[in-house]
Amino acid sequence: PAELREDTRTQFEQARAQSPQLDMATFVNGGGFDATLQRLINQEAIDAFGDEVGMRVGKSLVDGQLLSFPGLQGPDGKFNQQLYEGILRQRRMTDAAVRQDIARGILAQHLMLPTGGATQMPAQLALPYANLLLEKRQGEVGFVPTAAMKPGAPPSDADLQAWYKRNLARYSLPERRVIRYAVVSPASVAERAKPSEAEIAQAYQQQRQKYLPTEKRTITQVVVLDQNAANALAAKVKGGTSVADAARAAGLEARTLSGVEKPAYVAQSSAAAADAVFAAAKGAVIGPVRGSLGFVVAKVDDIQQVAGRTLAQAHDEIAAALTKQKTQAVMADIQDKLGGAFDRSATFAEATGEQKLAGQVTPALTAQGVNPDQADAKPDPALAAVVQAGFAMAEGDAPTIVQTAADGSFAAVALDRVVRAAPRPFAAVRAQVVQDLTADRAKKAARQLATQLVAKASGGAALPQVFGSAGVTLPAVKPLGAARADLARAQGGPPPALALLFSMAQGTTKLLEAPNNTGWYVIKLDRIIPGDAKQQPQVAGRAGHRPDDDGTLKPGHDAADAGRVALDLQLMRPYISHRPAVLHAGVLGRRQPNAMLLGADLHLAFVGAAMEQINVTQKAVDKGAGRLVPDLLRRADLLDAAGVHQHHAVGDFERLFLVVRDKDAGDMQIVMQAAQPAPQLLAHLGVERAEGLVE
Repeated sequence: PAELREDTRTQFEQARAQSPQLDMATFVNGGGFDATLQRLINQEAIDAFGDEVGMRVGKSLVDGQLLSFPGLQGPDGKFNQQLYEGILRQRRMTDAAVRQDIARGILAQHLMLPTGGATQMPAQLALPYANLLLEKRQGEVGFVPTAAMKPGAPPSDADLQAWYKRNLARYSLPERRVIRYAVVSPASVAERAKPSEAEIAQAYQQQRQKYLPTEKRTITQVVVLDQNAANALAAKVKGGTSVADAARAAGLEARTLSGVEKPAYVAQSSAAAADAVFAAAKGAVIGPVRGSLGFVVAKVDDIQQVAGRTLAQAHDEIAAALTKQKTQAVMADIQDKLGGAFDRSATFAEATGEQKLAGQVTPALTAQGVNPDQADAKPDPALAAVVQAGFAMAEGDAPTIVQTAADGSFAAVALDRVVRAAPRPFAAVRAQVVQDLTADRAKKAARQLATQLVAKASGGAALPQVFGSAGVTLPAVKPLGAARADLARAQGGPPPALALLFSMAQGTTKLLEAPNNTGWYVIKLDRIIPGDAKQQPQVAGRAGHRPDDDGTLKPGHDAADAGRVALDLQLMRPYISHRPAVLHAGVLGRRQPNAMLLGADLHLAFVGAAMEQINVTQKAVDKGAGRLVPDLLRRADLLDAAGVHQHHAVGDFERLFLVVRDKDAGDMQIVMQAAQPAPQLLAHLGVERAEGLVE
């Protein structure tokens, strides 16, 4: 559809603004298209549900949202129609599309937000849900590391060449660019910005008043609006009361001015007050004298005589100030002349040559500013703006000017040439090819062995016995188990082995690839222990109800538990597949005049859909179509959750398992712990750690 194409293009352009080297193929392969499609499907689903229940977003509400956007307001703080139309043209959008997006956002907000408070469930939904969270599974897991495989014969040149050709992308260099630039900084114009002695002397004369002898006074004063009150306050001060105390007694606040000169004091009070204050002796009380805001009562606390300074004494100060001024002026002049030259189609060499700038040329750099031909190369932060500008240019574009530092430094930048993406020569990467091909053979051998072990275990053999007869030294098989609620509580998602355990049929054995090509997990599910919330009244009580004799739930008496059920209801959110059909399921087909009832029904539909999806997924996995597992268990990013490092695979496998005790059931269970650098999973699951590791 046109909307999908347009939205994909918009998302791609926004992503490319952050990564100029991004192409459409990389964007699509990285999930950009799928995310855009899913977002549009969700939008259409919300629109359809709104139509079904009779919810509409009025034009006035959309107008109000549009008018309130700060980015669309002009200098007067009001909505600027011309600015809005300009943005639409720039983004190639239409007013109708913008208004539709705003309406969809408002509708989604009103539909989804109320579901957070919908924590009451009927019995037929609360009990299955509670049972599901209480379900426990027990099994075993073994690990077949690639490092345990025998290396075999070294690969031949023909094998290496074939591998290299099949995996050219792995050995290819990305697009690189050679960039010409000339930096203008305060240091580069220091000689041009150095003031002459004549300029320093002239500046001294122009600021002569600043360097004459002067007097500074510290004054405590109070301003009184009424003259009679000012007279009374002055009498108190002259009688020995401090200005601050006298002012406080009158409901006023005194103010102290430290080291003020007469011209500055005139600006704060009046000429008459300044004459009186600066004519008085130290400790004298002045006033009341009329000031700009009322009658001034003041006391001279201190008098400081400041000697004048000669040209020699002020020389360095004046030179520094002039240098700063001239540096800014010289740099601005160079920038203006460079810009004018580029506008006249002058070449980079011509424009920089006229300004006597030293041009430089980078090696072929990636968009990250790295030279792939240099070992352990790192980007130069000083060239970040130059590289970004170079990758934003197309061949044939005129040079440009970019700021490079906060001190006003800038650079003239021109694209010299583009080095297209290409594979490295085989000879240059031969050692890497040997390493990669050897690792791939080990990985395939590990998978072949793991597949054989799965077949034997599926035939009824015990997993420890199967691993013991593998013919190679493998890590010992470990117990594996948890409750389903533990998976939902795991921050960052549960470990992949546990996730798969809860997607398997009892008695089956499955194969799971370990992260970073380190090997394969063989997972066997021995036992499923169904949860029974009816046997645990405290669980039902957390929903604010108690099970009755007839199996229904009645209102309970523990009001303190009402808040805790909200947390429990969130535990299943990672397992909910937010598909459009969910928004039309079950109770959502009814019209609901009450917004809170609508939110509650929506939440219940999500929970029901979650339970249905889990059942469907279990069947799909049992048939060997495990594609739905990542969708229900936080998608494919869980496959990296274990954090196993390639060079320490066996040691990390040992650290995956810790003994924990379930506080409610009292039985021993084994849960997986993510290896370093991820945090310990046990803390996330909220269980106790026993002493030591399982050996």
